[in-house]
Amino acid sequence: MNDNELVEGFLWGDDELFEKIIDNHKDYVYNLSRGIVRNSEDARDISQQVFVKIYTGLRDFDTTKSFRQRLLQKASKR
Repeated sequence: MNDNELVEGFLWGDDELFEKIIDNHKDYVYNLSRGIVRNSEDARDISQQVFVKIYTGLRDFDTTKSFRQRLLQKASKR
């Protein structure tokens, strides 16, 4: 399943698909955060915050943008 399919499935009630989304992108978000803050503990905290923001905002997911692009926007705002 691609990211948009995972999001759609999650929105239809399959909560386990959000775990798959996290698994697919956790290293990307962590590495991006680590590159910005230069501290692994802070990068872990930021990564968690990013996924919480994504989780709470999935109802407004813009399918015209890639999921990774949305992650990048959220992570860079932290």
